Amino acid sequence: MGLKATFKLIAAFLFRWIHYPVEPGLCIFGTPNEDSPVLLTGNFVLTVRRVSKYLKGQDCYLLVAPSKGINVWCAASAGDFNAHSVISVIKTSGINDLVKHRTLIAPQLAAPGIDPKKVRQETGWRIKFGPVYAKDIPQYLKAGLKKTKEMQLVEFPLRARLEMATMYFVTLAVVLTLPLVVFFSDLYRPLIVLAGIITYGMYILFPYVPSRSGFVKAGFSAVVSLGAIVGLSLWKTGDLFAYRHLLLMAIIAIVAVGFDFDGTTPINKSGLGAFFYKRGHEKMPFLTGSYALNPYGEIQLNEDTCTGCTLCYQVCPRGVYEMEPEAHKTRLVHPGACVNCNACVRQCPEACLAII
Repeated sequence: MGLKATFKLIAAFLFRWIHYPVEPGLCIFGTPNEDSPVLLTGNFVLTVRRVSKYLKGQDCYLLVAPSKGINVWCAASAGDFNAHSVISVIKTSGINDLVKHRTLIAPQLAAPGIDPKKVRQETGWRIKFGPVYAKDIPQYLKAGLKKTKEMQLVEFPLRARLEMATMYFVTLAVVLTLPLVVFFSDLYRPLIVLAGIITYGMYILFPYVPSRSGFVKAGFSAVVSLGAIVGLSLWKTGDLFAYRHLLLMAIIAIVAVGFDFDGTTPINKSGLGAFFYKRGHEKMPFLTGSYALNPYGEIQLNEDTCTGCTLCYQVCPRGVYEMEPEAHKTRLVHPGACVNCNACVRQCPEACLAII
C-alpha cells in the first residue's frame, strides 16, 4: 500500500465526518468461478479495506457500490446507499458475465437503504443480507450463507468505543488548537490532555454508567469531571474557580462529545435525531438533514398481518424480534432495544411494521 493510500486510511479513521470514497466497481479475491459468492459493500475507503482483509483467502467477488464515501450503515440510513447504488454497480461491473447465479450478499446494515424488490426488478439479482461485521463473512460463507444469532447483532465493545473516542478527541483537538495556542499558549498541553481524558473517559465508562440515556451518561461525566476540577481548586488554592480554564475546557469537551452521545453509538437511538424529528422534521426540514428521512419513535408490529417471513428478524441489529415458527409469526419482544434504524420497516413485505 502506497503512502497516499496509507494517509487516506489514517485520515478516514480519524476524521469520519469527511467523505472518503474509493472508485466503485468489481474486486476479485482468490480464483473465483461462475458459482462463487458475490458480496456487496459501500465505497468508504475504511469499509472496503476492512472487508477486503477478511476476504483474503476466499474465492469470491466483491462489488463496491457508490455510497458517497460514507460507511454502510450511515449511508443506508441517510439514503445514500440504496437500490440505485446496487443497480448501477451490477450493470457496470460486468458481474453478470462472471457468475451464473443471481444472489448478492449485502451487508446487513445496508438494510435501511436497499429495496431488494427494486433491485430484483431492474437486474434479476436477489439480495441476501449477510452478517453485521466483516469478520464473520468467512464463517458465514463456510456455513452456506447461514447466519447465527451473534452474526446479526451490533456490539459496542471497548475497541469500538476507543475508535469513537479517538475520532472525537482528534477532531476536538484540531478545532481547538488555534484558539488555545493564541489565547492560552502556556496552558495548551494540560488543556488538551484534559480534553483527551474526558473524551476517552466518557466512552470507556459508557457501559458502566447505570442508565440507557446518553444524556445521563454525559451528565455523569460532567459531574465527575467538573467536581474533580473544583475539588482540586479547593485543595490547592482554596478558591472554587482557581482553575477556571480547566473548567471551561472540561465543559467544551463534555458538550462536544455529549451533544449526541447516544447517536455516536450503535446500540442507542439518537437523542438529537429524535428531538429534531419530533419537533421540526415537517416545519424545519432544512435543520434536520438526514434525520427527516427515518422516523423516530416506538416500533410497532401488527401481528394480524404478519406472515412470519423472518425478514425483520434477519435484519434487526439489536435483537428486537423473536420467531414463533409454529405460529408463523414474529414477536416484538425487546422494543426498548430498538434504535430506529428502520431496517425492519424497509424490508417487511407486508407493511406490518411502523415506527410511531
